[in-house]
Amino acid sequence: MTTLLVIGLFGTGNIVICTPDTTEVYCICNEMTYSSFDAYETNYGTVMDDVCAYTPMNGFNYYTSCFDCHGHGVCNGALTQSDCNECLKEARDHLFNECRLRVGAQVQLKDCRIRYENYEFSE
Repeated sequence: MTTLLVIGLFGTGNIVICTPDTTEVYCICNEMTYSSFDAYETNYGTVMDDVCAYTPMNGFNYYTSCFDCHGHGVCNGALTQSDCNECLKEARDHLFNECRLRVGAQVQLKDCRIRYENYEFSE
């Protein structure tokens, strides 16, 4: 049995190892800001953590809210759950660096997307 499995894996040459494509497509930051250490900052952090953790486990399309902060994460369905998580973390870090203290923003990377706003939305 083990011999057949090894032959099956090495005989086909179809083993593909890839990583998510985190090339930026676009990034949009809301012009409105909030103050550092504001309650919104805590809510934003909770929403980003939820999007990164739960989008891969919920069909690669997940909405979440924490009080006045609302978020949405989506991944390319061809990714593995761990690759989706990796891509979303990259998107989250991109938003943190590019749209710091903004009440809303969105970033589209090639294989995933995150959006958050201070109002409810659906896409």
